[in-house]
Amino acid sequence: MLGLLKSDLYRIFNPNRLRGEFFGCFVALVIIIGGALGFTAFMLSRASTGSGLVTSQDAAELASEFNLALVHPSAFLGSILLDGAILNIVTMFGVVVVACTDFRDGFAKTLMQGYGRATYFLEKIVFNAIWTALVLLAACLIAIAFAAILRFPLSLDEDPLHLFAWLALTWLGLWTLTLVALAIAVLIRRTGAVNVAIIFIGAGAISGFFDLFAELCRVFSEFKLGASSMYAAAGSFAELLPTNLISRLALGSHVLFEPATTPGLALPGGLATQALLGFCIVALFSIAIILTKGPKREY
Repeated sequence: MLGLLKSDLYRIFNPNRLRGEFFGCFVALVIIIGGALGFTAFMLSRASTGSGLVTSQDAAELASEFNLALVHPSAFLGSILLDGAILNIVTMFGVVVVACTDFRDGFAKTLMQGYGRATYFLEKIVFNAIWTALVLLAACLIAIAFAAILRFPLSLDEDPLHLFAWLALTWLGLWTLTLVALAIAVLIRRTGAVNVAIIFIGAGAISGFFDLFAELCRVFSEFKLGASSMYAAAGSFAELLPTNLISRLALGSHVLFEPATTPGLALPGGLATQALLGFCIVALFSIAIILTKGPKREY
């Protein structure tokens, strides 16, 4: 498996293999994050001065005025990286490019003959974890670099353990989404359909549907139409979905200590336990699909 892992890492870093996928992802993140922060500075400057001119001094003063300079690093990074699902989709796309390229070019079949089918898919699961860590680290560094360039100073009084716990849960959530993407690629194996599903899921459409269903059950339960138990089940399920949990993590590490939001399901430990449980359930379900369905397909 180590040989397969080295091969995948070589492919994403070598511009001649998969066109240096990681560097393409890095450039995309620079454009997206830089554009978002630059546009924010531009709009704040224009709102304050009445002109469209942006200076680093204006940006710093306005950041302080709008309390952006006092946020913890986790809240800043969460608002930039997780609020909007951009990082969800970028991370999911990365693993699908590798998998679908293997399936389409017959490369997967060659590797399976040499390493075994189960080993091939197990390596992909491990590769997803590494890929997610690389993308998350790159995104954090890019956001911090632009914050420094635009002179958006951050508060440094956040507990390092809280920040680490937030980063770990964020990584787990994004890795879970990549496992979902890989499971879809294994089941469908059509690049176009897989890409549409990734955008649909990564953007939170599935979570939104179950949120709406849970809300309807809640309304019915208020009118005593016998939907209270259904509301508790649907609400708990919706609140355990990865995209919903990641959107909560976008608020920063302080949310880890807030009460759990799963109706009818008492969870000790607050939102941190809820996030860990939700990510683990979906990750294990996706891994089960990958390891049971993947080796049985023809490539």
